Amino acid sequence: MTDQPPVEVEGPALARDVDAYDTLLSVIRRRRSIRKYDPRPVPEEDLMRVLEAGRWAPSGANIQPWAFLVVEDAERRGVVTELLIEEGRYLQRKDPRFPAYERRYHRDVPLYLIFACDDRAKRSFPQTEPFPVDMTLYMSISAAIMNVHLAAAALGLGTVWYTVEEPTEKELKKLLGIPDSFFIPSLTPLGYPLQGRSSARRPLERMVHRERMDLSNARRDDLMENLFTRKMTAMVMGGKPVDH
Repeated sequence: MTDQPPVEVEGPALARDVDAYDTLLSVIRRRRSIRKYDPRPVPEEDLMRVLEAGRWAPSGANIQPWAFLVVEDAERRGVVTELLIEEGRYLQRKDPRFPAYERRYHRDVPLYLIFACDDRAKRSFPQTEPFPVDMTLYMSISAAIMNVHLAAAALGLGTVWYTVEEPTEKELKKLLGIPDSFFIPSLTPLGYPLQGRSSARRPLERMVHRERMDLSNARRDDLMENLFTRKMTAMVMGGKPVDH
């Protein structure tokens, strides 16, 4: 099978459009990590709109190393659900600081999107140190994943960003026929949300530095070790987000 011809977009590549920016920022601010879903199906046209947004993500040298797997069949979807429920237990066994919570809400998820990345694409990059080449692939597929999450939010659909652990990845590859030359960095449920928690962000002035890093704005060392588990506990248990 040959590659399809590239799609060219007419018009200027960049043009200042404040209205478009305001719309985009509104979608970005509305996006939430959804952990409760209405089981009704996602319309095919909206699914394709979401995936089309992922297709247009930037990637290193425009190599587009991603594949998007849609898991909608009830039986196969059920297997993915049980894998994710077990993964929650696995994470808690590995590190007791990880909040112990059930992922049973996955049983109402109408479909999953699995993001796979072609590791062979690394061969086409200059072979210096392995880490930068790996980073290029991770950054590329992360851009596609973020496009998908934002497009879903624009269409009133919910997602939640899951990083796939190694045992789950192995089982997903077997279930979905994904070859070893691909890795699975993430997956997301896709469906209509039944809840949407508030979302807090640190003030912009604490993130922006001019010319040199201002360490007075940096988070304190004593707060960093448990930052992830404190924030996860707050999100999952419905508490108030904690940040410093």
